[in-house]
Amino acid sequence: MTVTVHAADIERCLRLGSLDDAAARRRAAILAEDINLIGFETFRLSAQPYPFPDSERGAPLAEYHFGDTGCSVNNAENPFENKIQWFGGTGIDRGHLQFFSRVCELGRTIIPNFWLADKKLRAALQNPTQHLSALEEVWWLSRWCGLQNIRRGVRLRSDSKKDVDWSFHVPSANLQVNLEVKRLVSDAVRHARPHARKFNESSFLRFCTEEVLPKFRKSTANEVNVLALSLFGEIDRDVQLVVSDWLKQQCLIDAVIITSREARRRSDFNRQLANEKSRILRHCLREYDEEDSSLWFVLDVAYELPGFLSRLDSNFC
Repeated sequence: MTVTVHAADIERCLRLGSLDDAAARRRAAILAEDINLIGFETFRLSAQPYPFPDSERGAPLAEYHFGDTGCSVNNAENPFENKIQWFGGTGIDRGHLQFFSRVCELGRTIIPNFWLADKKLRAALQNPTQHLSALEEVWWLSRWCGLQNIRRGVRLRSDSKKDVDWSFHVPSANLQVNLEVKRLVSDAVRHARPHARKFNESSFLRFCTEEVLPKFRKSTANEVNVLALSLFGEIDRDVQLVVSDWLKQQCLIDAVIITSREARRRSDFNRQLANEKSRILRHCLREYDEEDSSLWFVLDVAYELPGFLSRLDSNFC
């Protein structure tokens, strides 16, 4: 049994964000229609104030809950272990409603033949463990200027059953781009825990070896293989060095483009380019617009409160 959502409820929530009234009304109609077409088994809107700089009452954030993603702060058994399954937040165990509405509008515009018409894409959007990654894939596709001949789920290697997310032509660069998008959800640990600020190099290398490289073959002269990374923590020097060193040590990926939800990012994207042809891509990406820059996200983390349990125990003695 699927859930039905009404545009009026969505519009009230979207008005809490950076959209004006007309945009909120337009997006709400689109989003309500798409949510009902996707066919979520569970879907719930929420809007609550979170602590925010320069705000005494906190700032409201419109979110939505769509099922078990495998992560939640309610899973935490103690406040010391940094298991991503014990974290929650926007983009981890729930979604950002305005971001969802934006991706729906983008999907209808840039891939009308795929958006909700493609069974695999619709199934990914419906699946709680794949939903947020599917949205990220469409958002990344929208970052490219003037792309043509878009294909989804392209298998590049005859010896592998794995495929890349997108393949498309960029006329201004005269290049075919094979794009794989990855949300590094585990990077939320680095952002939330002060003692875990260093980018996890071994985890990143293992992830690329297992989840990225098996999808690619060496690119041809008029082709570039691109890995797009969405992080939760700052794109600091550690991140740049780890990615740059990895890029030099392998021969299948031509470029890595990184963005982050972290508010202190110095630029919209960090580009790591391995060869001359990939350098042409510098001018093929759209920078963040005002709406992209206005979105903010929340992390839920378990922390120890010194003396709390002992006081609790004494109250029950």
